[in-house]
Amino acid sequence: GHELQVVHAGARAVGAAGGQAPPPPFRTYPAMPLATPCVVSHVRCAAADAGVEEAGDGADGAARRTVCVCHVELRVDAAEADGDCEGIRLPQAQALLSGARALHGHRFSVTLTRSDMPDFLVLQDAFARSLVHAARAADALAAGEPPLRVRACYTSADGQSDEWFEGVTRAVRPGVSAWEGVHVGWIDQVVRVSVPVDSGDTGVGVDGDGADGDDGGVAPLGPWDGEGEAPSEEEVEGAMAEGASNAWLSPWELAFAPDVRAAVAADASSLLAPLCAHAEAEADTEAAEQQLAAVRVGGALRLRALAPLASTPNAAQDERWWRAVAVPLDLRLLQQRLARGYYRRMGAALADVEVLVRNAQLLQAYEVDGDALHSLLSAAVRGRDPNGRPWAELESALRVAEGGEGR
Repeated sequence: GHELQVVHAGARAVGAAGGQAPPPPFRTYPAMPLATPCVVSHVRCAAADAGVEEAGDGADGAARRTVCVCHVELRVDAAEADGDCEGIRLPQAQALLSGARALHGHRFSVTLTRSDMPDFLVLQDAFARSLVHAARAADALAAGEPPLRVRACYTSADGQSDEWFEGVTRAVRPGVSAWEGVHVGWIDQVVRVSVPVDSGDTGVGVDGDGADGDDGGVAPLGPWDGEGEAPSEEEVEGAMAEGASNAWLSPWELAFAPDVRAAVAADASSLLAPLCAHAEAEADTEAAEQQLAAVRVGGALRLRALAPLASTPNAAQDERWWRAVAVPLDLRLLQQRLARGYYRRMGAALADVEVLVRNAQLLQAYEVDGDALHSLLSAAVRGRDPNGRPWAELESALRVAEGGEGR
């Protein structure tokens, strides 16, 4: 049900370095618009055919792993998102979406492997915001104003963690295509906690506003959490100067500073209403679900069986835990994040549950069945366990087992 923009990877501006073949839907439908609004109909993941492997990072190729294949089925949903629709008022978006209505209702699929970076699939609301961000960056540069600060996420060489890098917008490529449309000059790597890529990230696109590519935003820290001092004037000037430390990126690959987000969201809703209406309704639903989840996790905090998870252990008493754990997450912090609406999507909260379960299995003197704990905490977040049992029933059974019935 997620709404996506399928962006034509082959639609690069004249003079862009290195051409590449367009993704499958654009070979099937040559007249497909440069950005086509779609809805995810089905996602199916499976191991690749026997013998299909991916080369490892080693020079001799000795380290290899089986490729996981993901089949994503999409349906074009462009009844109200064609370039000539009244609600599409940003010139670049009008050109990108032109002709989308002609394919409304068509179905197609793309196949991805674990090593693919599907940057031609973008969450629709993130795509809308990214176009506004790019337009603002272009306006600032044209007016001689300071360049916009941005951050971009790159996967580490071993593929196990994400790292954020900070930069400024040096230029915005003119023309119809938004692909690799923003030139970024790097300032420095952002110091932050990285988390494993496979810690629950089930998204198929890159969220232009954070780590959620999010998705769904699975990183425990957002790209602007723990933000330090603004870069000095010399650092900005250095990043704007010609040099090797720069890159052309698509705007949906960038996270922009929080001081412009609210204004950008408002502009996107005004200029690109058909691309934002469903996302806003979904955000309201997500916020309400987070509040209910916060209440349920608050109930979990009162269970004696989960008391060791309420807070992180004392460093002096469990030094091994602090050395082994990358993200010191506890149940009380999960409840606080839900209550404050920290997560953009509930999938991100469930990813934190996975982190919490892994942390619990490393605690001294706390024997725990990881699968059972994951099922219980997931039920507290989602309202039901994988078997459909409601959280209230599970909580009541645990209280009876603890001898606390009626308390």
